[in-house]
Amino acid sequence: MPRTTSVSPHAEFLPAILELEGVKNVKEWKYSVRVYLNHHGLLDFIDGTHEKGQANTKVESGNSWHKRRAHAFTIINSKINKVMPMLLTAGLKAYDDDYGFDPQELWSYICRYITLDSECDSPKDRMLLRMFNPEEPIEDETHKTEYLYLRRLLRQDFGVEVHPKIMEGLGIDEETIEEYETFYDKLATGHSFLFFGP
Repeated sequence: MPRTTSVSPHAEFLPAILELEGVKNVKEWKYSVRVYLNHHGLLDFIDGTHEKGQANTKVESGNSWHKRRAHAFTIINSKINKVMPMLLTAGLKAYDDDYGFDPQELWSYICRYITLDSECDSPKDRMLLRMFNPEEPIEDETHKTEYLYLRRLLRQDFGVEVHPKIMEGLGIDEETIEEYETFYDKLATGHSFLFFGP
């Protein structure tokens, strides 16, 4: 049976949902979103306790379940434009025709990839997190070369296309990408390796 949550009528006292900017404010963003979800009785859509099979019970009609699910998704999705390139690169199919607008899936992607201490259980995840959360400012050519090579490995080894906005955020423009791609093509030996640690 779906969890019943007391919903406060005093929406004007809720803190504003923050614009998610990345690692630097993800904890505060998550708190502000959870406050809104809790206010509307929708926390069960992100913690996995609200199954679709429960939608047709006497407690909640199927139509009501879909409306509440869409509401939960809208709350989570409302302030994430700045990190959407990261989520799309990581595999979120937000703009596909068959995208299910699943609030739990969206929440899980954010918790996994927009974080400082996510557990990385695959080389792809380690590479993505390194790309999304640079440990040092990208100020010199050496650092830029590292991220350009990382982008190339993601494409070749995992078929992952890094969103241009991510490279732009690292201070790497399209002209630089083209120059390094030409350079790597000339040096390519058919071998790749993870040079940036565990």
